Amino acid sequence: MPSFDLGRFYVWFLFVISIITALARLGLPGQFAAVMADKMSDERKRHRQRIWGWAIVVGSPIILVYGFFGHIAAWMWVAALIGVLNGAEQLLNTAYPDRASLTYLSRIFGAFHALAAILIWWLVLRFPNVK
Repeated sequence: MPSFDLGRFYVWFLFVISIITALARLGLPGQFAAVMADKMSDERKRHRQRIWGWAIVVGSPIILVYGFFGHIAAWMWVAALIGVLNGAEQLLNTAYPDRASLTYLSRIFGAFHALAAILIWWLVLRFPNVK
């Protein structure tokens, strides 16, 4: 009986979330931008989002430090890169809070998430032996 691989399950989770995110960003960029523009109109919320963005961009690659002590599994690379992508999106959303810029950023990051889903499938999920 095969053992349950939690790391592989996490990669599947990130794969599905990347697809949903890409569909939402590419399918409804104007609506997403309207919600974000409303959120970004409050300076406190924008400041908090900027802090979280930096924390995610800096913190996500920390998991790769494990490589100094052992094997870096594929899920660690996926988690670190998706984290950096999400943190960069938060930082850019706070830097350009107007609706037109947020619509543009929604399309750009929707494309990045679609590319991330394709790469996750192509490099990790289609090979059952990749751990």
